[in-house]
Amino acid sequence: MPLAQRSLRMPFLKPVAFVESGLQFQLYFTGQAYFEAVLAAIEGAQKELWIESYIFDYDHIGQKVLLALHAAALRGVSIRLLVDGVGSMASIPQIADFCALCGIPFEVYHAMPFHKRISHNSILMTQETIRSRLALLGEINKRNHRKIILVDGAVAFLGSLNISDVHLGSLQTPAWRDTGLRVEGDEVALIRREMEQTWLRVIRFWTRVKRESRLPTWLRLNSRLRWRRTMKRDLLAYIANAKRRIYITTPYFVPSIRFLKFLDRAAQRGVDVHLLLPEQIDVPIIKYVSRAFYRDLLNRGIKIWEYQPAVLHAKTIVIDDYALVGSQNINHRSFLHDLEIEIATAQPRIVNELLTQWSIDLKNSHYADLTVSRLGILDRVLAWIFILFKYWL
Repeated sequence: MPLAQRSLRMPFLKPVAFVESGLQFQLYFTGQAYFEAVLAAIEGAQKELWIESYIFDYDHIGQKVLLALHAAALRGVSIRLLVDGVGSMASIPQIADFCALCGIPFEVYHAMPFHKRISHNSILMTQETIRSRLALLGEINKRNHRKIILVDGAVAFLGSLNISDVHLGSLQTPAWRDTGLRVEGDEVALIRREMEQTWLRVIRFWTRVKRESRLPTWLRLNSRLRWRRTMKRDLLAYIANAKRRIYITTPYFVPSIRFLKFLDRAAQRGVDVHLLLPEQIDVPIIKYVSRAFYRDLLNRGIKIWEYQPAVLHAKTIVIDDYALVGSQNINHRSFLHDLEIEIATAQPRIVNELLTQWSIDLKNSHYADLTVSRLGILDRVLAWIFILFKYWL
């Protein structure tokens, strides 16, 4: 799908001055390593365990996490579990029953009407409950896409891994390729406050909660409209000022025309621009939409790769010597609707580890010119049909 022919106003965007945090980071590139670290941290928790997960499946790893939470609750650890009403739809009844039996506080972010009875604040048809149900149409498209596990207010796990066996794989299905990040330090208190405010907003639907007025440059959130705009603007600013490389790994690539224009300009001034996208994907519509952009982007010098061995679900960006790791995709859902979290860092060790993994991933990918040559008329027609719904993708 060609870039828009009409001229877009493209102002020069200057990135904000980046201030490195004093946090300690640990990257994980497999679900096995990530969940081993998560379960060890849960077992060692002393004060509190808070979890936000877009998808929390009631499968092998989901039950292991729930049992670990129960054991923590028995030793006096304060627990909060928040899942998304759409992402975790199939497993909410089982999780709710388990948490009720074990006394674990459990809530659903923007629950569907048939799940409203599960939320602790919706047992009775109070006035607040009625108003929240009337607001369902406004809620339905706004999801909590974050994946955060907070331990004792000082350690946070985040990235692209939901609580699901798909990230571990099986004998029949290889594990999804993901990137997780462990964050430790006093500044994690900012993530804790964000989770606190989200929890309060869920249990008291009409309550106004006080959020941070400003965020440090290492923490990227979009729970306020101003933050959402800043998050998008900063990404475009770093692309606009890139000197050497832009390496984007994302499973769901449904970009805006403006975003594509910034990538195009970077490529035209000699920046090495690469996109790593999935060959295998859990949302087939996205594959059709993403591939609609391939031919034009390749013709403009933007290199596109498709990862082969398994579903690619990682969400990372390296721009020169600066990296982003989190839950945000390059699509309209992340930019316009969903709650996301990203960590930005220029720590050389983290950037170098991401670059090493990037090289490994490319060796397991094929160049997308092969894909373009195989696209038929039906593929193009389906892409044009599906792209009409890009606002919701």
